Amino acid sequence: MVHRAAVSAAEPGPEYETEVLPNGGVEIVSAQVGFALSGEPSPGFDGGVGSPGGLDITWPSPSVLVTHDGARHWTRSLAAPTGFWGIDALNTNDVWAVGVTALYRSVDGGRTWQSAHEASKSLVRVAFTSPSAGFGLTVKGRLVQTVNAGESWTASSWHGQGFALCPMYGGAMLVADETGGIWRSAGGDSGWSQVAPGFAYIQQYYGWPTQLSCQGSNAVEMSSAFCEASCGGGFAVNVRQTTDDGFAWQTTETEDGGPNPTVSQPVSGLGELGDAVAVGVSGVCMVSGYGIEEETIGIVCPSPTGTGYWKAALPYQPFGREREQATVQGIDFLNASTGWLVLDGVRGQNSTVSARTEIWATSNGGLTWRLAYLTPIYRAINCPGAYLPDDDPQCWRTPLG
Repeated sequence: MVHRAAVSAAEPGPEYETEVLPNGGVEIVSAQVGFALSGEPSPGFDGGVGSPGGLDITWPSPSVLVTHDGARHWTRSLAAPTGFWGIDALNTNDVWAVGVTALYRSVDGGRTWQSAHEASKSLVRVAFTSPSAGFGLTVKGRLVQTVNAGESWTASSWHGQGFALCPMYGGAMLVADETGGIWRSAGGDSGWSQVAPGFAYIQQYYGWPTQLSCQGSNAVEMSSAFCEASCGGGFAVNVRQTTDDGFAWQTTETEDGGPNPTVSQPVSGLGELGDAVAVGVSGVCMVSGYGIEEETIGIVCPSPTGTGYWKAALPYQPFGREREQATVQGIDFLNASTGWLVLDGVRGQNSTVSARTEIWATSNGGLTWRLAYLTPIYRAINCPGAYLPDDDPQCWRTPLG
């Protein structure tokens, strides 16, 4: 039995405004055990920081959920009024929850939690390579390290601005910088070297926020950027992969939505990529980020034979064809077969909006997906002038069931 734990926290201040992308919304530890950010509407504190697709019912999440039966049932494990950026689970016992204003640690798989310590600037992401050693990124993208499970933090010898972290096989760490460039440590906080260049050389594009996903020696990077108004306000996405512990990288997917695109058709055929995740020892699954008035959320994964891709899709749930918007909040694979995906669905506009989170599971490497869990439906009413109720969290009403 998982005991519900409510943690008091101070009102969020400037640390709520972060220059670092938060972790994804789900993390698998074993075939039965995993953690996810809850699908409840966030209790406020928008501050201009929203979920990747603009739906704020789970970001920052008010609580952390845990499952012990393969994603079929979830129990609230930890709650904080200021919300959570993400989670990092090293194994079935050692788990860290990154709150907006605090860091928490569990040594019993989320049954009980203790307060750890923040760095001098609030943390947004953490990645541990052992129960005691790990790295974190602050709201300003500064890399810090701990050797005592998060009780204290010191500045890393890498002095760039980081966007994402990823632990590799054998204790090495990957960091993606503000241009999408990738840096690798030889182990711990030593021997940092750049293993893949950034994208600052691509003229007129800016931003390049980056995600990293690792599984053993297999790692995947997805970087995206927007084009300045002078070139029509387009976008670009680049996906790179390494299968040799982070030393050599190759591009697997490129999208260019600017006025003079360099690629007319991405390899996946998806477009509007929202995530890319490492699968097994050499695979990568890519997911379309949004389903706005479209039939499905598209997913492309490598076939079991390693030749070509399996193309899958999530059918409309839970609102049938009335679902108007959907946002992928996170995807994670345990191995080449088992994966979970978290999706937010929203129906309605203006004065009445209903929202619900879906958790999907695959046991065949992404070829087919089953609906594993649905949260209650939350409804927002009487929110004049707002397309979605995020600007006024008091609009949200109790779940409908």
